[in-house]
Amino acid sequence: MEQQGRAYEQALEIAATDARAAVVEVVAAALENLGGDGQEVRLGPLLWHLDDGLRGRARGDEGVDALVGAVEAVSLALAAERGAWDRDTVVRITGGDYAGRSGLVEFPCWEPDHAGRDIAPGPPNAYQVDLGRSLSVRVPTEELRVATPTTDPEVYMSVSFPGVWFGCVVWGDRLVRWSVERRGEDVPLGELGSAALLVSAALWDVAKADGLGEPADGSALLDTSLTAVGTLLNGTYDETIVGVLERTRPEFSATEQPLDGLRTLWGVHAGVEELHLRRRIQRLAHAIVIDHQAAGMRPDADPDADPADYLTGQTVVRLRDRLDDLAVWEQDRRARAWQAELHAHIYGDE
Repeated sequence: MEQQGRAYEQALEIAATDARAAVVEVVAAALENLGGDGQEVRLGPLLWHLDDGLRGRARGDEGVDALVGAVEAVSLALAAERGAWDRDTVVRITGGDYAGRSGLVEFPCWEPDHAGRDIAPGPPNAYQVDLGRSLSVRVPTEELRVATPTTDPEVYMSVSFPGVWFGCVVWGDRLVRWSVERRGEDVPLGELGSAALLVSAALWDVAKADGLGEPADGSALLDTSLTAVGTLLNGTYDETIVGVLERTRPEFSATEQPLDGLRTLWGVHAGVEELHLRRRIQRLAHAIVIDHQAAGMRPDADPDADPADYLTGQTVVRLRDRLDDLAVWEQDRRARAWQAELHAHIYGDE
């Protein structure tokens, strides 16, 4: 009985990724079977034993679902022991029929050592990858790589758009909302929207000047210099922002009126109240870009760079340098929006 208790405790730990009682019981039974003389059971022989139990059996057969769950759970435990990719690691497929697709690791697939009733040493030879829409495929390890916001931004968030100006508006909104949420400030909605549009106009101006207006889907905007955007928005000369707004005349009706409003606000006939408002908008827009310049100081990119150089323009922070933070924020924002929508669907507008 004492040995059974130890086996069950160990099974609970091993099968932590799938703690269903039936799965834990299958792992515990295997541990008892293999460690009958009180010896410690290694994960390799345990996985081989469980996987061997699936031979000749099919989904739907009695006990197979729990056995499959046990195999996957032990496979993930072995991954942790050997330093393989964990469940839900985002990967990009680089070869085979699904090259270019991205998905989430479900579990690693190991090379069995049938003669030794064990798992061959080394990393897994393949991974089971969830591609969404009920499509799960087994992909050789050599045809996979880990995807990150920096190397594969399109996996995490939209980086191509119906047009370059459309992209500038989306990026401007992302930059502003990330910074304001991080600061925890309560900014009037009108000023927040105006600051976002001003940042978008500065992004457009810098992108056009640096030849990033092609391709037309705005994907080149990732190379836009936030350092140059910050320089345009520093507020030293009103004429600088006036010039940015005059040059920002895209053919996009949704932003035509708000842009005209900004041009009027920076016009020569602005009164004292308008001067105060445009200062608040300009300072907010500039502070937001400075936030991103500061957050984009990546020691891994240039460990010898002086932090002051980022703010003086000697070291350039580009939009792509902000992808790690913005991708996490974007995913969190989508999750919160989905939860709000679900709550409204279940509970109504209470």
